[in-house]
Parts: sequence; C-alpha cells; structure tokens
Amino acid sequence: MNQMKEYPHPCEFAAITAAAIEACDGDDGVVDGIISDPEKCKFETKTLVGKKIKMGGKMITYHVLADPAIPPGGSKNYYDKVLKMDGNAHDFYRLFLDPGLSHCWGGPGPYPETTFDALKEWVENGVAPEVLDAKSVPVSEGRVLKRPLCPYPKQQYYNGRGDLSMADSFYCK
Repeated sequence: MNQMKEYPHPCEFAAITAAAIEACDGDDGVVDGIISDPEKCKFETKTLVGKKIKMGGKMITYHVLADPAIPPGGSKNYYDKVLKMDGNAHDFYRLFLDPGLSHCWGGPGPYPETTFDALKEWVENGVAPEVLDAKSVPVSEGRVLKRPLCPYPKQQYYNGRGDLSMADSFYCK
C-alpha cells in the first residue's frame, strides 16, 4: 500500500476484516468473532479480488430536466447501466428526474427539498423513497408549486383534478 500510495477505503477494510474473521474465527476452537492467533490464519485477501462486496450503502441522485448545460440522458444512461449490471440496483440506488428545474436551481420547477431526509430514512430505517417531495420558489402571484418527483423510469402525471400547485394532484406512473 505504501509503495503504491493507494489505500483501501474504510468499507473495504471492514469487508476484509469480516472475511478474515469468517475464515479463521474457529481456528482456536470457538467461534466468537476473535482470531486468537492471526499468524496461523491462512486467509488470503487476494481471494476477495474481483468479488462484489455490498456494504449497505444507498444513493439518491436527481437530475433537472430543464438544464441547457447538462442533458439528462447521461444520468439515465448511467442508471440503466447500473441496473443492467445489478438487477436489484433499485434496492440501493434511486434516480429522480426533476421537470421544470434548470441548472443551479433556476426555472419554474420545484426542487427536491427532502433529499437528505429521504436518504437518512432509507439508510437508518430501511424505508426507501417512493417519491421525493419537491417545492418551488414562489412563482407567479407568489404561488409555490409542490410536486412529487418520481423514481426513474416513472414520470409524474396530473390526476385530472385538484390544485395544480399541490403535490397530491399528481401521481407517478
């Protein structure tokens, strides 16, 4: 590590430690989560090379659809590639598309004001976000738009009734 000036991330160290304990814990006659004699442990870290190690991380991203500088196709393409590699990616990664919002919060569309709270709830309590609550800055006549942002590939639709500025007038499909 020192020669190459590259060091594993803490989650990689945790995965290596867990694998070593699993391989050598019982060498002293008791399975207690402790390796009594590390020198006798024959675990080789190279056995983990190329293996996918899930550490329980979660990721929420959103992409604004009215951004003239960064088209949304790149984010959608990336999500699709992740999903192709891991069909269960929706269990740890959500992409939300935000219509009407422009680069750096511009435009009439709402911004996802609950992203961090949704991520925290997902990580700490296992409740994945089905929508992100979004709210605009005051637009014409001081109205504030509230909309649900839908997880890709779903989109938001007006339900045909109700106040256009209220989130409950929209659904994801």
